[in-house]
Amino acid sequence: MIDFNFIYELVEDTYSTDNGRPSLDPVMLVKIPLIQCLYGIRSMRQTIKEIEVNMAYRWFLGLTLDDRVPHFTTYGKNYSRRFQEKELISEIFSRILNQALRAGLIDPSEIFVDGTHIKAAANNHKYTKQLVEQQAKFMSDQLELEIDLDRKKQAKDFIYDEYFDCYLCPENQELTYRTTTREGYREYKSDPKICAQCPLLSVCTESRNHQKVITRHIWKEALEICEDIRHQKGMKELYQKRKETIERLFGTAKEYHNLRYTRERGKSKMEDKVGLTLACLNIKKLVKMMAGKPFYFVQICQFSLHFASLFRKYKKRQTSKMKFVYNLKQYKACSFL
Repeated sequence: MIDFNFIYELVEDTYSTDNGRPSLDPVMLVKIPLIQCLYGIRSMRQTIKEIEVNMAYRWFLGLTLDDRVPHFTTYGKNYSRRFQEKELISEIFSRILNQALRAGLIDPSEIFVDGTHIKAAANNHKYTKQLVEQQAKFMSDQLELEIDLDRKKQAKDFIYDEYFDCYLCPENQELTYRTTTREGYREYKSDPKICAQCPLLSVCTESRNHQKVITRHIWKEALEICEDIRHQKGMKELYQKRKETIERLFGTAKEYHNLRYTRERGKSKMEDKVGLTLACLNIKKLVKMMAGKPFYFVQICQFSLHFASLFRKYKKRQTSKMKFVYNLKQYKACSFL
């Protein structure tokens, strides 16, 4: 039901047919971590041991009882040398999701997005103890209190003008854009000469140069759009479905697919782990939903998949216009529910 032959096309240029030793099947190398993820096996070493004695795993990998199972380090070496730069896991995720889309199993009218915490591969007993002076801790608490008060003032007293890209203070004076920090915050500053004569100077700012500074994140506009949508009619009832969908998905991934903890280190490897886990969840849902359909429906879906693959050979590939298909490279993931 799930066609993995597209993997050959993705890794074709990383293999050579005229030199070197015979290589292992790349589809088999991808299916091994799929087994590990689907059945919640903790390590690749244990996964290989399970494959050696499990006939169902051997059948899934295309191995006979006499075939030798690859060494547990084989996948790691191939991943770092061949698959990592190809973004293979991200492409697998997208292909499986597109299969569900073409089969008509996804309703894109409602999409839920959420985040979760994953515990890192770190030892809590191997940290460096540092003594914090009582005076420094007191000053830190006072500074945080002042920052909170300043944020409250700027949130309700200053108005952002989208057309001119500036802030207006209660005295109707402009705070113009100056620069953007590395953290992604745009800084808006007032004119010190005007602020020095302002009757609200003592309430507005305590800076020595009499200048008010307001920061606005580059994604603030997107958050404001989401906030407007949240207050529309019917959104409150729709928001209640989030705990029935995306939160349940995270619970399943953590409980049965090793997403509660991670042994991976590095941003790239962690992205691939999350992408592979979500791909496995999509595979489970896809197979379950297709199994409940009539036989002729499954055959029609399979025929459409084969026809689409033949059609792509003669037509340039086009990107989908459906906005609900996200790219894992942009730190977003979509799993149909």
